[in-house]
Amino acid sequence: MTPNGDHRGPGPRGHVRSDARVLDDLHDRLTEDPRLDAAGITVQGTGGDVALTGTVAERDAGRIAEHIARSVSGVDHVRNDLRVRRPDPDDRSAYAAATPVSIPGLDGRPGHRASVRPTSGAVTDTGAPTGQTAKRGP
Repeated sequence: MTPNGDHRGPGPRGHVRSDARVLDDLHDRLTEDPRLDAAGITVQGTGGDVALTGTVAERDAGRIAEHIARSVSGVDHVRNDLRVRRPDPDDRSAYAAATPVSIPGLDGRPGHRASVRPTSGAVTDTGAPTGQTAKRGP
């Protein structure tokens, strides 16, 4: 035993955690991790093999879920089949924070830049030649 008492060994010979206990522990850890919204994740597994399926908001969330699964006692192998979900095109809030995109010649006039606002899809001619920014305000 180590002097500070933080040693964790493999456990008694022949002991194997039940599948139900492993999955229950994994569900708890996925739910409790503040970095992760696990609502779109499905967990299945038997005999130390765990499969994560479903969707997550971003790629890092899938990596976090896999890391959590690997850290659970009784898990020997993790198959990560999580996909990053695409934003709902009807959800305008996902696009509201986006900045306008400048596209040269969008209005059909070469040498002019137009601005597209992702929230409305409206095209506004800045009136400035490409490579220049229109002045705003007084």
